[in-house]
Amino acid sequence: MIGFNKIFKKYILYTLTIALGLNIITVYAKVSFSDSTSDVYDNSNWMSKLPDTSLISELSIPGTHDSTTFTTTMIAGAGYVKTQSMDFHAQFKAGIRFLDIRARHSNDSFPIHHGNYYLHKNFADVLRNTNSFLSNNPSEVIFIRLKEESTPDNNSRSFVETFESYMKNVDLGRHVWRGSNKNPSLGELRGKIVILDDFDGSSSYAYIEHSKNDFSIQDNYNPDNGVDKIKSIKKHFADAATDSSNNKYINYLSGYITAIYTPKGLAKQMNSKSHDYIANHLDKRLGFVIADFPGKDLIQDLINANNSRLFNVVSGFNNKCLDIDVASSNVQVWDCSGNTNQQWHYDLQTAQIRSPASNYCLDAAAPGGNLYMSPCHGGANQKWDLLLSGEIKDRAHGQCIDLYQFNDSNGANVKMHECNNLKNQKWYAGKGYKKITGYNNKCLDVDENSSNVQMWDCSGWPNQRWTYNMLTGEIKSGANDKCLDASSNGNVYMYKCHGGDNQRWDILPTTEIRSRANRQCLDLFEFNDSDGANVQMYNCNNRKNQRWAWKQ
Repeated sequence: MIGFNKIFKKYILYTLTIALGLNIITVYAKVSFSDSTSDVYDNSNWMSKLPDTSLISELSIPGTHDSTTFTTTMIAGAGYVKTQSMDFHAQFKAGIRFLDIRARHSNDSFPIHHGNYYLHKNFADVLRNTNSFLSNNPSEVIFIRLKEESTPDNNSRSFVETFESYMKNVDLGRHVWRGSNKNPSLGELRGKIVILDDFDGSSSYAYIEHSKNDFSIQDNYNPDNGVDKIKSIKKHFADAATDSSNNKYINYLSGYITAIYTPKGLAKQMNSKSHDYIANHLDKRLGFVIADFPGKDLIQDLINANNSRLFNVVSGFNNKCLDIDVASSNVQVWDCSGNTNQQWHYDLQTAQIRSPASNYCLDAAAPGGNLYMSPCHGGANQKWDLLLSGEIKDRAHGQCIDLYQFNDSNGANVKMHECNNLKNQKWYAGKGYKKITGYNNKCLDVDENSSNVQMWDCSGWPNQRWTYNMLTGEIKSGANDKCLDASSNGNVYMYKCHGGDNQRWDILPTTEIRSRANRQCLDLFEFNDSDGANVQMYNCNNRKNQRWAWKQ
């Protein structure tokens, strides 16, 4: 081996060619920082994979700081002006959905500046480029922070009046959102520009403010040192992840340290350190994350944070978990333990199944061969389709993950095999048979007579064992094949599975369990501490009687 772990930690682009039989694979390290003008993944439509019901406060959105500085060079301002290399087209293609635009009010127009430096673009250029992108990609939304910059010069009207002249222009303002919701859903915003007001005065064209009134913002742009900056960044990430309210978060990775680091110099450190944190918290909400010189993989992982959660892959044959033999990187099954070598991350964008324990990807190197973990490279032998039948099929050979010869032992091997729909090829992505405990350490329990869901002292019986399927969102009881059902009367029962939204659930980073039907959370009624205490649906509030732990 070549010591991939050491190489992967550096986040510096390198290429390594590996010959596997007749296949030639190119492997890339993760890129957190980049001053390339065009080295990007094509994420033109990444928002199309998100549900319309997603609130802006629930999303993780990559953005750029001083987004127009791609027009200048590192000579300007001794390197303190330039913060981006990609033009608007490349930023949008890469997946950037937040622009930071600084406009000087001059001659009743908005030339774009960074401080006193003119960037040879006008606000009209920003709008035209954004409109063009949205016309071709109507599933997306672009947020534009508009900030007044530098000293006003030779104007006959206010900043707001000039702003509204752009908005009222039939061509320039045609995609601008004109809503009045501080936390709109993605469905309301698709195909729109959302102006975030960071200027004096108000306008109906910019209902949401880039301020502490509408966002929690971290922008420690001139820290004393890099340690202080990364502490600010990580604290804001943690705050966003644990806040169960609809607060919206903006986290600026950008900054400079006077006489020590230009924005580019600091970005090399902050992007890498922030990316380390993000890669280990892809199951959390991160908010708007704004960077200088963002690398393509930093952007990609921010996008991925919207698409996936960590989960187990559980055998439908023996309820053991897909597991990694750390010594050999071979994939096997083992009793579910919750260890990181049994946790997986499915990326809807790339169709890769990655282990957070090693950052390697599940790899079907050869038809009929063993499953291994290998450095992620994007080849078809690392792309997987999770079928609703329960099979997991690779795109290189069209074969399915197979528990070899129905072996029921710990350490049983897993191979690729022609898909046959037998039980040893049935898997579900989610949480294996586990108990769900509440704030009083009692277990979520099914009354077998009434099918009502309640709390009871933990016993380990099947009516206290549960599975969660990430694909379908269903929570099933170990006592039968019924699904947890949020009834219209506000109570929670077990009912025959039918695929409706009232049987689909999201496990939030706050540990709340939220219904996709009414967006209410599983709630222990009035903090009742007794056996038989009822469980109901209630507005999510992140109180202790709505927090749940999945335990072996």
